[in-house]
Amino acid sequence: MNTFKRYPLGLLVCIIFSCLLLSCNDYIEGLSEEGNRFLDNNTQGLVIGKSYKFKYKESTCQVVANVQRKYLRLQSDDQSAYIHIETSKHLSSEYIEKDLLHIVLKYKLDKDSEQITQSVSMHILKHTDTQIWLWDDESKIGLILPV
Repeated sequence: MNTFKRYPLGLLVCIIFSCLLLSCNDYIEGLSEEGNRFLDNNTQGLVIGKSYKFKYKESTCQVVANVQRKYLRLQSDDQSAYIHIETSKHLSSEYIEKDLLHIVLKYKLDKDSEQITQSVSMHILKHTDTQIWLWDDESKIGLILPV
């Protein structure tokens, strides 16, 4: 009878432990809290600090790329908001994580804002066959881009 009383407690402990393991996200030691939180995002776009400044939505945005000129642009259909990335190498899913890319980033968040241009060195934090996660820990800027 004593065994049956412990069984629900043991089962509960196993369930809690399993939930904790499954909820573990990618974590990179030495990266800022914002950088590690950035890894939880999956929507393509521009993140500054803790929030998206531009989110790519397939229904209202488009992707423009030129491999020879090594640029990529995510923009709203009316081109009032965009992120434009120029790199020294073309974006690829074959990069090794933690590689460094030097990028000229130009972005405009809405029709009334001015274009902002920044030159940043971004580390590749993660990549899949379809996306790449770039982060600059100094400026707290992150990009999730198609490859």
